[in-house]
Amino acid sequence: MRLFLPPFVGFCSIGESVIFLDARSDRYWMLPAAMSQALNRLCTGEELAGDEAALLLALVRAGLLDSTKGEPLVPCQLPRARTSRLEVIDTTPRSSTMIAGLCFAVSTWRIRRRGLGCELARLQRRRERQAGTARDVDRHAGAFARLRLLVSPTGHCLPLSLALARRCASADARLVFGVQLNPFAAHAWVQRDTEVLNDELHVVHAFTPILVI
Repeated sequence: MRLFLPPFVGFCSIGESVIFLDARSDRYWMLPAAMSQALNRLCTGEELAGDEAALLLALVRAGLLDSTKGEPLVPCQLPRARTSRLEVIDTTPRSSTMIAGLCFAVSTWRIRRRGLGCELARLQRRRERQAGTARDVDRHAGAFARLRLLVSPTGHCLPLSLALARRCASADARLVFGVQLNPFAAHAWVQRDTEVLNDELHVVHAFTPILVI
């Protein structure tokens, strides 16, 4: 049995629990125990019994998995962050911070107006258009770091991170979604290799990456 991940869908395991994010609709799903076990068995290459296969076909019908094409069916993978751009002395021009603020405002409006899935597709297209073009990721990250003095990341992490990812328009600056349990919480940040560009290490370490774009 071969299954795939559709675009903008990811999952992770926290203990015995498997959580999905369908970013197209900005919805999180926690799988029942039997379904989580079947998915974990499939990911490790084990043969599934008929009832287990039926459980996973229900995920296909829900649109969380695809039976014909897509990304490999593996939990979200991301190098553990070791440094944060916020620890670097800021030398960003104030004009760049103003532009970052405008980008944040536009990102907030567009997510509310058009939905997260549409904005993620726009991010992908922007990266494709800018491929091969030198991008000053450090300068953009510095501008958004200074913007934190004016806009609290609490409750605004998604539009802030999406705006930074779009501003960078670089495959090196990855938009990361993370989750935690007990209680459930979700977070977003931008990461370049093992460096977090717009958040503190202790904050992102509290979350398990579920989708990287």
